[in-house]
Amino acid sequence: MLTALGLMSGTSADGVSVAVIRAGGRNVRLLAYRTFPYSRGMRERILRAGRGEARTAELSELHTDLGCLFAGAA
Repeated sequence: MLTALGLMSGTSADGVSVAVIRAGGRNVRLLAYRTFPYSRGMRERILRAGRGEARTAELSELHTDLGCLFAGAA
């Protein structure tokens, strides 16, 4: 049996989604699922970056902040 945790943030930039599954052979079972919503400010930063409006320093800071949010969600 394998237990795996998956993290993602979709194009809507609504939050970090987390799923934990257990897999063995042909069987896969969802153990847990939750979405951790982004704050309004974080969502605005993500969408700004997606539109190409963020400079290098802003992107670097956003990358670090998102990494911390993903780690916390995990």
